[in-house]
Amino acid sequence: MDLLLARDLLQKAIAEGTISQGELLITISELDDRLYFNRSTLLDLLNLEEWRKVIAPPESSWWWFMTPPVKEEPWDRLDGIWNLISLLFLAGFASLMTQILPLVAADGVGIFESFGLVGPAALISTISSNMQGGEGQEKFAEAMQKIGIPKRFCSEVTCLIAGVLFAGALVARQHLPTYYFNSSVKLGEKQYLNSKLIDAKNSFEQALKIPEQSNVNVAKVHTNIGLIYESVGENDQAIESYQRALEMGSNQALNNIGRVYIAKGDLELANAYLKIGLERVEGNPQESENHLLRYQIHRNLGWSYLLQKRYREAEWELGHARIISRDYLPQDTLGRGMAVCLLAQVYEETERPKEALELWGRCRNAARPETIAEYRALVKFKPSISEYISTKNIF
Repeated sequence: MDLLLARDLLQKAIAEGTISQGELLITISELDDRLYFNRSTLLDLLNLEEWRKVIAPPESSWWWFMTPPVKEEPWDRLDGIWNLISLLFLAGFASLMTQILPLVAADGVGIFESFGLVGPAALISTISSNMQGGEGQEKFAEAMQKIGIPKRFCSEVTCLIAGVLFAGALVARQHLPTYYFNSSVKLGEKQYLNSKLIDAKNSFEQALKIPEQSNVNVAKVHTNIGLIYESVGENDQAIESYQRALEMGSNQALNNIGRVYIAKGDLELANAYLKIGLERVEGNPQESENHLLRYQIHRNLGWSYLLQKRYREAEWELGHARIISRDYLPQDTLGRGMAVCLLAQVYEETERPKEALELWGRCRNAARPETIAEYRALVKFKPSISEYISTKNIF
């Protein structure tokens, strides 16, 4: 205690100028350093807080306000490393977000996306406040202590948070493109079935803007866009879309191109595409289970032969299509009843009226044309049943 009072007297003498500003002041400064360095021993003997109440020293008298030295834990020496790792995680997070944000913005920001953006932003703010030090770091430490985490682990906690952000962004970067692609495609298919063709086309085109999709998936989208064009009779645009799908290995595109060339009257070219498609489907174990595509190719090839008056070949192809339809296709499959209608016309042309009459009755109940060309063919072959044919799936 006497030591601190003596230091008060020295400070008073310095302020009054009774001590020269020479080597003695340097000596006092050195003694102050030793006082501060050995403060632990002094604080163990004195209760400075109680003495401050009695003496009321000014705040400039730092020796009355000394606090015990903070004991450095060996673990705290790694704080710099944890902070560096945190910065690396945040840099990786920022890089991934520059790729994620265009996907989110293009598909529209909903509630799910809003939480996905606001949450990480709040966490980044928390990490920054701790790493910058000062008041923000103190508040962060207080928050950690409230949930039972010691202050010395703040750097480790911020590193963990940064790591979670990076891992979340990495997972999102890997899965969001597929998620948004599939969402756009499903929406487009639903809009197409509800005859909202413009909306469906926009959804499919939005899907095409999403990168890193497989050729198979992209080919399906081009096929869907081609089907929209074909449904409204825009055959050249339909062929262009189907051709893009064909370049990506789509066998469905072979069938659809052949069907468009039937509508355009180029039957030899239609036959060529359909025969190639049939060979690829029946020669591929995986595609051989695609019963709808097999049905469509046989039906369209029979249709082409019918228009060329090759009735025997047309009957064989359409009969094969009927078997596939009966055994494998659901009742509500688009285009399902068309094989029956075309076969009825074959019977008409080959002078088998009784068989034709029976099939026309089935045609009237089952036909579900998918394109305007299919409907026009029915009207041309049998105008009397056209009023019974459902056209809701054409436009």
